[in-house]
Parts: sequence; C-alpha cells; structure tokens
Amino acid sequence: MHGQFFSRQQKNAQVTVVNKHIGRLGKSHDSSSIYCTWDSMSLQWLDVTILVVCALSIVGSLTIILSYVLFRDLRGAARLMLVYLSFTDLTTAVSNAVGIAIKSNTTTTSCQIQAGFAIYGSISSFLWTMFIAIYLYINVTYERSTLNRRLINYVFHPLAWGLPLVIVATAAGLDVLGVDMNRLNSSENGSYARPTVTAGWCYIRSTHNFTTIHGHVTGYDRSAPKWFNHHWQDFWIMMAGGAWELLSYIVCPVAYILTVRHIYLESRLDDTSFSHDVITEAEVRSINRKLTFVPLVYFLLHIWSTVRIILYFSRDYKSLANKGLLLLEGIGDSAQGIANCVLFCILTRNVRELIFFCCRKPLSRNGRIQAGHREREPLLQRKA
Repeated sequence: MHGQFFSRQQKNAQVTVVNKHIGRLGKSHDSSSIYCTWDSMSLQWLDVTILVVCALSIVGSLTIILSYVLFRDLRGAARLMLVYLSFTDLTTAVSNAVGIAIKSNTTTTSCQIQAGFAIYGSISSFLWTMFIAIYLYINVTYERSTLNRRLINYVFHPLAWGLPLVIVATAAGLDVLGVDMNRLNSSENGSYARPTVTAGWCYIRSTHNFTTIHGHVTGYDRSAPKWFNHHWQDFWIMMAGGAWELLSYIVCPVAYILTVRHIYLESRLDDTSFSHDVITEAEVRSINRKLTFVPLVYFLLHIWSTVRIILYFSRDYKSLANKGLLLLEGIGDSAQGIANCVLFCILTRNVRELIFFCCRKPLSRNGRIQAGHREREPLLQRKA
C-alpha cells in the first residue's frame, strides 16, 4: 500500500513537471498547437506505407547497382556515379526502415546509430545528385575527360564521402543525435507522438526530450547536453540535411537547364562534337526529356521535407502536425532509390532491353549480351 502511494506520488510529480514545461512552451502558442498526435490505426498505416516505400527503394537501388555489375555496356563514368548515388539511397532507405521498425521514443544507442546512418546517407545522396548534374554539364559542354576524372577523384569523392562522415562524427561526438520529441502528445487515450522534422525515424535530438511509453509522455530524458539549446538544434537540423537539400534545389536545375540548352544549340547547329556518333533528333528529344524529368522528380520527392523544416523554423506546430504532409515526407525521403531506378533503368530503353534480354539469353564472359539491340545513350554511357 505504501509503495503504491509513493509510486503514485512520483508519477504525479512527473506529470506536474511536464505540464509546467508545456505551459512554458505554450506562452507564444496555444498548447493544442504543439500536439502532433496520431491514433493507433493511422500510425500503423503510416509505418506500413513508409516501410513499403523503403523496400521498393532498396530493390530499385540494388537494381541499378547490379545492372552496372552485370552489363559491361553500361559501365560508363556517369553510370558509375549513379551507382555511388544508389549506395547512398540504399543506406537512406535501410536506415529509415530501421528507424520506423525500432519505434524509439527515447535517445538510445540504437536510435543514435540509426540517426547517424540516416544523416550520412541523406547528405551523401544530396551531394552525389548535385555532382552528377555538374558532371553531365561539363561532359556535354567541354568534353574534357581529364577534367572530369580529376573532378571525380579529387573533388566529388572526398566531398561526397568525407563531408557527411565529418558531420555525423561531430554530431555523435557532441551527443546531438537522437529522437526529437518537441511535439508533445495530448493526454487523450490512444494518441501517439511523432518526431518533428522526420516521418518517424531518429535524427537530431530535441532540447527537451521526453520519456514515453507507447507514445505517452511519462517524464524527462535528461541526457541532452546542457549547452544544447533551440539555436543549436536549428543549426544541426540544417547541417544534417536541410542546408544541402536547399543547395541541391539550386545546383541541379541550373546544371540541367544549361545542359539542355547546350544540347539544343548544338543540335540546331548540327554540331555533333559532344558525341562520337551522329545524334539523331529522336535521341536529342529523349535526352532532353530525361534531363527535364530528373530535377522535376527530385524536387517532387524532397519538397515535402523542406516544407516541414520551414514550418518547424516558423514554429507553426499545428501545420507541422498535418498527417498528409507527414506521409508525403515519409514517402519522398525514402523513395529516391526506386525513382532513380524508374528513370535510369525502366524508362531508359537500352538498359530496359538489356535487363529483359538477360532473362532470356545468358551473358557472355565479358559481361555483354550475346545478341540484341543497343540504343545509344551518350550522356549515360560514355566513358570519361
């Protein structure tokens, strides 16, 4: 009896402390505006949808990687860069799926490891996406293979692999990785909390994490560094992906627009210097369509996470909790692998024919299909 009395007193004291903190957070906002709650059924559907998208993205990334390994005809410099991008997309999809599966409500070691891989994969993916766009522009415009090799070896690789590693290692050393519980769940039964700027996986930790049981706030997680305030949290959210995502919105469209413009001008002048073979009008149209779709699809996938980051910085927690927006972010942040597979395998005629043809005829020893038609794709097949 005495034990039950004291445990009830301790629980009431925890709830009182949490309510006081909610009151401080609600000085500039209505307390209901900081709730991001889900009922059990909606939460399950969200998790299942994201896991399905992650699985498709894993399959898509592996398809691109295996197509490069199996088909020697596809082993060009640009295609190899696409393989590097697929490795990062594979890392992102796996880490997002793990984050959804572990359902971490507090900053644990597994949560921090998952956050590190997710941040590394996303930053590296943003960088490789920009580098591919820059490479294609230089490859088409200047045709200097030596310059391309130097860029890949001395600029692209160190930045794409090294910079994310430095950011993740610094974040781990400063203990800023974890679960973000900035939005509190309401006291209604059956409501669940979700992280602020992700769709459910661990990322940058909150300045005031709460321990929860099945999404219900039970007390404080006081393991966050004392110096880690809202300003530092905002900084690390940008460093862990937000800033690189915004930069890619500028670099990729500009590079692809300049590439399409150059191809158009060259085709009008009947100058085929950017290809060893004569490029037909149909091939030019096919290349232009692909170079138009690539930044468009990329933008449609990632804009939702950018919108939620903007809402977070504006402290519009009510809009941040929109279920549709959260679902779109969960899909977009995890779907880059399957999107690239559709664009560069399924919708690329020669790759599609090679994949389908290998199901009917074996590969030769040197990795080439023994027979079959091969369409020219100078931008994706040329060796630098």
